Amino acid sequence: MVLEGSVLLEGEAAPGQGTLRIRTERLDYDLTAGRVTVPDAVRLEMAGRTLEAVGLEADLNRREAQLLSKVHGRFQP
Repeated sequence: MVLEGSVLLEGEAAPGQGTLRIRTERLDYDLTAGRVTVPDAVRLEMAGRTLEAVGLEADLNRREAQLLSKVHGRFQP
């Protein structure tokens, strides 16, 4: 499934870590494999932390994600 235009994906980051939000303009979601791919700019937000990058590959079943390039982060106490 391809989602386009102000895409917001929300889910539990990890037990006790709160909600993880993934924001982008285009997201490819393979429902069968539980994989998400973002080819363009992406923003991840969780518990006062923000990461921005270009490109994302994530395995939702394993709760693993890899930011592919131009990664910048901000962590607030």
